[in-house]
Amino acid sequence: MRSALIIGGSGLIGSNLAKKLSELGWVTYKTSRSQEECNLESVIYYDLSDPLADVEILPLTDIVILCAGISTKQACEDAPSLAYAVNVGAPIKIAQYFFQNNRKVIFISSSAVFHGSKTVANELSKICPQTLYGWLKVEAERSLQKLHILHGQGSLVVVRPTKVFWKELDLLSKWRCALINHQHISAFNQVLISPISIEYLVNSLVRIAQSHYSGVFHLSGELELSFYNFACSLASKLGVTESLVGGEERLEEINIPKHALLAMDRTSKLLGITPQSNEELMRALV
Repeated sequence: MRSALIIGGSGLIGSNLAKKLSELGWVTYKTSRSQEECNLESVIYYDLSDPLADVEILPLTDIVILCAGISTKQACEDAPSLAYAVNVGAPIKIAQYFFQNNRKVIFISSSAVFHGSKTVANELSKICPQTLYGWLKVEAERSLQKLHILHGQGSLVVVRPTKVFWKELDLLSKWRCALINHQHISAFNQVLISPISIEYLVNSLVRIAQSHYSGVFHLSGELELSFYNFACSLASKLGVTESLVGGEERLEEINIPKHALLAMDRTSKLLGITPQSNEELMRALV
């Protein structure tokens, strides 16, 4: 029976992944900062922002999956030192402990490691972020890769998903409610996304965890859409007219990426995971 430790098991990705792995028969542990949740035997209290946190309290499972982090651009810019500690320092510390014990480390990175200004990036493309959040992910990726080489044992997987949506997302809930009631909504027509659902992300992470492959993998939608186009697709799936959706410019964005899509050449070849279709995405969100 295989075992996994999920760092950030209370978050969106971590909680859904823990549930899925448990359903598949994995012995699953997760970390949390919620004292109430830590009353459960399978949940370990661990504060990523605490430099003195003892990694040796963590169970040495077959795999550790690093899901936790400060994940918004604004939050990273508001508290850069905290963001570094959580997004870079803590993953390095935990990964080193698992590499020393010859275990597999899966790090959830982001498509934000790319600038998005030129061509669609694949798993081998040069990374060049344009936000602090992206730079922190790059720093974590590079540090983990150096650590893995240094220890010469264990394995490292880096997963870069595009923007993740889920049915209960506040924005989507508001849009669905308005559209069902034939009310108008507005969405940015300049900001591009290549969205994937939380279900697609979790199922892909499970396949990655079960495989013997290491290295970098991408998870992306098959389409590159503006928020306006995305909202129109949502309206169509709900069976209402797309004329309820209005476009809106986001003037404060200076460097809007030309590309949000990620190529999945290596991921598809090795794992058989293909980009999520827009139809599958909409089914998950409606």
